[in-house]
Amino acid sequence: MIGRSDLDDLKEAMLGYESHVLSLDELKATILATADRVTEHDRTALRQRLLWTEGRLDVIQYTTDTHKIYATTLPVLEELKKKIEQSEQPTGAG
Repeated sequence: MIGRSDLDDLKEAMLGYESHVLSLDELKATILATADRVTEHDRTALRQRLLWTEGRLDVIQYTTDTHKIYATTLPVLEELKKKIEQSEQPTGAG
């Protein structure tokens, strides 16, 4: 079961990356670690988004000019943030 603190760790890692404190590799590792802890059936969409995001960041890291990587990753992280917010909504909310 993924707890609130696990998502908080991921959010903190995203902020660290955005603040240039964490590297992209550190962020990707945190994303994968969080995905490994998502086991509830009702959070399958979140797990899939985490894995997709890590894969997308990998593609960006290895196919984008070095000086463009950071700016190119930010929209991907914004989409992940939205998915996390959605996953934190109470069931039936919306």
